[in-house]
Amino acid sequence: MACRVGLAQSKAHSYLAPLFERLARCANEDPDASVVELSREFATKGGLNEQVLTDFQTKGGQASLHDALGRVLARIQGRP
Repeated sequence: MACRVGLAQSKAHSYLAPLFERLARCANEDPDASVVELSREFATKGGLNEQVLTDFQTKGGQASLHDALGRVLARIQGRP
């Protein structure tokens, strides 16, 4: 997948892969942790992750994810 903004793919991978790996590990280690708790844990005040989370929350990311997951659930349940 090509980067749209100009960051080398290897640098983007170096940032994102460990982030999502650790996030997945934390979610598996504590299945009772909410998405909100995990989001806060991975969003250092003033850091890059907080910036991304804020943009995600304020620019429709949550609604898009909710809609997509709803469609996935419908598909799993055999609904159109």
